[in-house]
Amino acid sequence: MADGALWLGRLTTETLTLEEVDRVPLALIPRRAADVRIVPGSARVRPPNPTEGETVFIDLLVENVGNIPSAPMMVSLLDKPPDAGGQPLPNQIEYNRDRIPRLAPGRQLPLTLRWDPFQNAGVKQVWVHLMNNFNDRGTSNEGRLLAVPVNIRTKARLQVGRVWAEATPDEIDDNRMRLLAEVKNTGETAARGVVVSFYRSAIQTEENELGEVMLNQIAGGTSGIATLLWEFDPRRDLVRGTQLPSPTVRVWLKGSSQRISSVPDATDNGSSPLEE
Repeated sequence: MADGALWLGRLTTETLTLEEVDRVPLALIPRRAADVRIVPGSARVRPPNPTEGETVFIDLLVENVGNIPSAPMMVSLLDKPPDAGGQPLPNQIEYNRDRIPRLAPGRQLPLTLRWDPFQNAGVKQVWVHLMNNFNDRGTSNEGRLLAVPVNIRTKARLQVGRVWAEATPDEIDDNRMRLLAEVKNTGETAARGVVVSFYRSAIQTEENELGEVMLNQIAGGTSGIATLLWEFDPRRDLVRGTQLPSPTVRVWLKGSSQRISSVPDATDNGSSPLEE
């Protein structure tokens, strides 16, 4: 064997002289090796557009494209590429590396990697890294390193907009009016179960509460209008010929103890935004 080739021959005489028969380049001789790689196009993010703080799952396939069974390997989800000092992302359930068992040639294996983030809104890029062992930083990453973009939306963020009353002359005659409140969601995630309580004045006591309305959902970046049909007492609430009252509101998410108000300093949050 010389010059990158394997020389084949045969015995021709009793003196054991070899006669050249053929020359086979070594590059043409099949190499027996395992080669586990990430299947191109197989990575999926669940949920597709997570909210900040929400657990993120990365589903993907790995395959042994070699011609012998592979040794067990490890797979990690990193914040940067390995050669840039990437560190495993936090995972509250398991250790931040997952084991890949031996794979027969041609066999594929589905994997799910978990990330439990914190304050991670924005477009992020995470890295899936296959490793032979814990110390193979010098090994080639061809087919074993994959960047996965993740678009993480900000949480719902509620603010109280305009609060007002409306009534036609006929409605006034019937002692009825509509109380309305605009609730803005400046976050990127929909707010669900938004409760709006209306009050007779800036004094937001139980005695002054007129009723409440629930908005099922306010999409991110939009506003919702809560409308309460109020039957008022003309002897107490409205003297004919005077201006309509100026109601106030409190807003909260169903099941939450946090409140925001149209009256500054009326609650713990006052008029500052309410985050989900």
